[in-house]
Amino acid sequence: LSVRHAVASLGVPVLASSPATSPSAHCALAPLRVLSISHRTHGMNGLAALAATPRAAADIQASMTSHGIESVLLTTCNRVELYWRSGDPQDDVVAAGSLASAIGARADDLTGPTSWLTGAVAAHHLFRVCAGLEAVVIGEAEVLGQARLALDTSRGAHRFMTGVFRAAIRAGRAARAETAIGQGAASVASTGIHWLTSRVPLANRRVLIVGAGDTALFACH
Repeated sequence: LSVRHAVASLGVPVLASSPATSPSAHCALAPLRVLSISHRTHGMNGLAALAATPRAAADIQASMTSHGIESVLLTTCNRVELYWRSGDPQDDVVAAGSLASAIGARADDLTGPTSWLTGAVAAHHLFRVCAGLEAVVIGEAEVLGQARLALDTSRGAHRFMTGVFRAAIRAGRAARAETAIGQGAASVASTGIHWLTSRVPLANRRVLIVGAGDTALFACH
């Protein structure tokens, strides 16, 4: 489950050395960038104010496409991440401005607690996201579907970004097939139910679920 998968998917020969030190890995993935806003960077309360609405997501995609920048926007209930292929420093300025404008932040705000990762480190982060290691509930599997949707709906993903995302999704599936990471709670909803049932006997009781989001919907099942 390494960055070697991403490099190989781009058709670049990979040396036998470690992915973190392989010159070919660094060369192939050098243009990759990610701006990550998540529960790790802003906390749950701060994250709520920076969520990307469907309209905001469309605006980000449109801006990146209009500047000819290959990109994928990954949004989940606990993260907004813009991945792109940077051709020069101006592409990074455009990406930061597009993301900040769409979520109502300042571009300067994206250089503080927000994760700005580059190259193989950015690819490694995406692999961790798809494996469920960066989730609020470690091992949750919903992010795999969200990553596939992000790639499928992106208007600015070509060979480079497609290769990186497909490799990360494959690694995420392998993590769940070859390790026990997915054997715990699968989502925030199931974690909440497990916590409640461990403290309150629910047999023959009526439960009122307050909320109209995905977490409330999944709790009903």
